[in-house]
Amino acid sequence: MFYPNIIIAVTFISAVGTTKQPEIIQISVVSTLALLIINGFRTFLQIILTYNNLTIKIINGHSYGNN
Repeated sequence: MFYPNIIIAVTFISAVGTTKQPEIIQISVVSTLALLIINGFRTFLQIILTYNNLTIKIINGHSYGNN
């Protein structure tokens, strides 16, 4: 279960790599790895899926009235 964590971390590094401040990238790497190690891959994936589901519901307008 450690390799998917590395893949997500590398993807996150690539996304942040467009900035011109290396210290921000280093902090992002440490925080991402810490989040993956502490909470585990399934919790991290669940957070992403929950956030995406919430965003989609807000965009589609289905979040009004029902949570």
